Amino acid sequence: MIAILGAGAVGCYYGGLLAASGQEVLFFAKSKRAKILQTEGLNIRWSTHTQHLKIQVTDDIQRIREANALLICVKANQSTAIANQIKPFLSTNTMVLSMQNGLQNAQRLSEVFGRPVDVAMIYAALAMTSDNTVSYQGGGHLVLGRPGDTAAHQDALQALADMFHKANIPVKISANITQDLWSKWIINCAFNALSALGQIAYQDLMQQAHLSEIINSIVNECFALAKAEKITLDEAAISHQIQQVAIQWPLQKSSMAQDVMAKRPTEIAELNGLAQAKGVLLNLPTPINTVLTSLIKMQERLY
Repeated sequence: MIAILGAGAVGCYYGGLLAASGQEVLFFAKSKRAKILQTEGLNIRWSTHTQHLKIQVTDDIQRIREANALLICVKANQSTAIANQIKPFLSTNTMVLSMQNGLQNAQRLSEVFGRPVDVAMIYAALAMTSDNTVSYQGGGHLVLGRPGDTAAHQDALQALADMFHKANIPVKISANITQDLWSKWIINCAFNALSALGQIAYQDLMQQAHLSEIINSIVNECFALAKAEKITLDEAAISHQIQQVAIQWPLQKSSMAQDVMAKRPTEIAELNGLAQAKGVLLNLPTPINTVLTSLIKMQERLY
């Protein structure tokens, strides 16, 4: 059985596709959403039609013990708490995959579970438009790896990749997942907070010269942090990817924008806030990331 922990946009989209492929999938959600998903089913809204799925849902965390694979799709700021909650019920044979934003999730989960955790980087534009409807705006491919040890665990990673392939989800195994995680983290830092503060889409961010300049400053601060930590990045490729995000998903708002709109806690501490914290430790200036972190925290206090 594949367990989907967290029935937000990521969990509903990828879990829904896995379930639609005929694989046994069990969603774990809070009581209210679990009841709605169980009784009304899950909708995946495509550009041309809406796909309706009857799925299995529970709020009984003890059923984690039945899982062969566990996909952790909760917000990064919930990682440690949810890991401690499920640890007593997690089998040593269960493959664990973090499908979350940020650089630190695998480490946090591994520290609680006492064993390595694999990660999946997600390149998709998704949004929950109701408790049981996820809207797909583009992308969808995954990059899998195990920080520091991908080559030695090809069999486990291939098993996870095969699981997604059965659902026709594009997936590849990274040769350097740490480098790829940093690249994705920088892209998230570039867009998430600005999109949240202005409640504006990616295309609008890039088309306004003063905002694109801020994005460049965010990215350059992150590049400096990577160099200080001896992380080798293809800076030109990352800058190109940032441009492509606005082209491929012009009308998409960031997940943080969706959180602010819904008055939910954001992942700012895992993104621009982490850049700020790293800057302090490394004695490197991160003024733009610092200001954005403060502004998002101020926004959260207004809820």
